Amino acid sequence: MSRTVLQLSTWQVTKKNGGFTLAEVLIAVVILSVGLLGLSAMTIAMTKSLAFGNKLTTATALAQKKLEEIKNASYTNVTSVNYPLEDYNTIAGYPPFSRSVTITTDSPMANTKTVTVTTAWKRDTAGPPYNVTLKTIIKK
Repeated sequence: MSRTVLQLSTWQVTKKNGGFTLAEVLIAVVILSVGLLGLSAMTIAMTKSLAFGNKLTTATALAQKKLEEIKNASYTNVTSVNYPLEDYNTIAGYPPFSRSVTITTDSPMANTKTVTVTTAWKRDTAGPPYNVTLKTIIKK
């Protein structure tokens, strides 16, 4: 009788260190998500700040334009009657803005006029409007 010997080979399982575990991937995704949420909040804040800066610049330019117009007028024509309130939607090309002129005679001294131009625009939320005020003194 002959015998046959069956030999089973053993397989060895080795751990490979080349990949990431599921936990590592999830932690990385959470950290990345928190960072991106922070960036999106900052982007929203920057957009609002840029819009405010744009309106502030426009309001300042509108006030400066009115002051230049008044400075170029003769001293006797610089009266409140000649420069009435320009309410919202009345300044051509600038509907969200209003502009008012206040003229004080003999201030700060005789034969001078203090001219104050205030340009305002409404907030996006409730509350008083924002405004820019420029002043100049005109002498006789």
